[in-house]
Amino acid sequence: MGTWHRRPSSVDLIDAQDRDPSGQISLRALLAEPLLRGRVIAGTAGLSRSASWCLPLSELGEAGPVSSPDLSGMVVHLPADALAEPDEACALVADLARRDAVALLVWPSPEGRVPDLTRAARAAEEARIPLLVLPAEADYRAVSRLVGQKALAQTSHVLEYGSRVHRTLAEVLARGSGIPAMARAVAGLARCPVLVMDADGETLVCAGFEPGAAGLAAEPARIADLIAERLPDLRESDDCARTLTELNLREGELDDPVRVLIAPIVVGGDLYGRLVLVENVWPPDAHDLAQHRVIAEHGATLTGSEMLRQRSVRAAEEQARGDFVESLVHGRFADPHELEARARHHGFDPEGRYAVHVLTAGALLPAGRRDQRRAGAVTRMVQVVEPSDTQRTLAAAIGPFIVVIRQVTGDALAGQASVAQFAGQLHRALRPHLGDDLRLTHGRAGRGAAGVAASYYEARVAMGLARHTGAARVRVRRPARPRRAEGRGGQRRGAGVRQGDPGRAAPRAQPDR
Repeated sequence: MGTWHRRPSSVDLIDAQDRDPSGQISLRALLAEPLLRGRVIAGTAGLSRSASWCLPLSELGEAGPVSSPDLSGMVVHLPADALAEPDEACALVADLARRDAVALLVWPSPEGRVPDLTRAARAAEEARIPLLVLPAEADYRAVSRLVGQKALAQTSHVLEYGSRVHRTLAEVLARGSGIPAMARAVAGLARCPVLVMDADGETLVCAGFEPGAAGLAAEPARIADLIAERLPDLRESDDCARTLTELNLREGELDDPVRVLIAPIVVGGDLYGRLVLVENVWPPDAHDLAQHRVIAEHGATLTGSEMLRQRSVRAAEEQARGDFVESLVHGRFADPHELEARARHHGFDPEGRYAVHVLTAGALLPAGRRDQRRAGAVTRMVQVVEPSDTQRTLAAAIGPFIVVIRQVTGDALAGQASVAQFAGQLHRALRPHLGDDLRLTHGRAGRGAAGVAASYYEARVAMGLARHTGAARVRVRRPARPRRAEGRGGQRRGAGVRQGDPGRAAPRAQPDR
């Protein structure tokens, strides 16, 4: 389905033709300089590599079989006399290639004499390491200065470009425009489609996709599905979980792949999601890829900051709402004025009628941070079950329970029917997420804060009875008339819910008053 291309997390190359994403200067670009131009005599297969510095042979220590591969990214400047003996020249070239040197720059003697390099050139071809014969003026000082200037110029250019990208995205973050605005800003900078996904692979926002365009690159849903198929690999690999990853997506064997850059959004060590940049063309342009790697990293960082800000705001709102719900169900208000002030803030009508639903499941037991996040997610799901402009819903996690306060309208009979209907909707909406052990009970509708407290008490009693009787799911008895019937001993009946399997009677949830 895809081909992995893992890259380091920092990208230092922007606009040269053949740039390496690890921050090293392309060997082709280096050899295009007048001092080194047209000097390659062997090893052209290795010109695709990159260099970061130049060292003289005298600084490398003695060559031998114990030498370690410690010359990655290094260009070696060596005198021609070191290759005078054919056997020693072959051994030296092979050893430097094994130590991962990028290229060998042969500087002639002061007399301008160059020994026969036929054996050395043959060894360089076999080792795929470029071998150059320098002019007399290209001594170590001149070559090392050239390599250093190119590397430093590149680094400063990348830092400047990254600063511009960061400043542009930071302005979006400062405005507090949200994740959609951040995605649009990233898409505008990169001039390519962008997706923001959560940690589970669900698409939160997409931007930059052209309507009516053809091909996989124009289908955000399909791209998200293909990436979601590789989520196990992304999670198992520490490199992919923390660094920028490139993936070629392909639907059919004959279709051109689509290159995507996946930058993890990590805040405080926690994975919040992924920022995905989709390349418009195949094969992708090297210059565009280098820019997109920088944009992806800065975009992931600032998108994570926006996610953290939104989570903090949402957590504060949920905490305030949870405190209010807990105060309602337990009647913890100092005076009516406090109730009225807090009710106005949360949209609670003190004169309205409300029924309380209580639900619990094994997945809601607060054993760790993951369970706390799941309880928060369930609370947010409850808020959108049967949305209504006239029926307010408040929900909060209280211990191992999710407590839902639902406003009831209409007469008593219609109110009981709506309570039962809402309970069924809650059960159907949450069971796929919480499992078959989900239990849900509710009390009768009551007026104002006192009615909420009474309804919560009845729902908790019903929950206890359901556990003792082994009831499997919610069943609501709809009485034939709204009046309360008297049972033996004057105890009221028909108050709220029944628990049990379909077709089997179960104890009623009625507290002693």
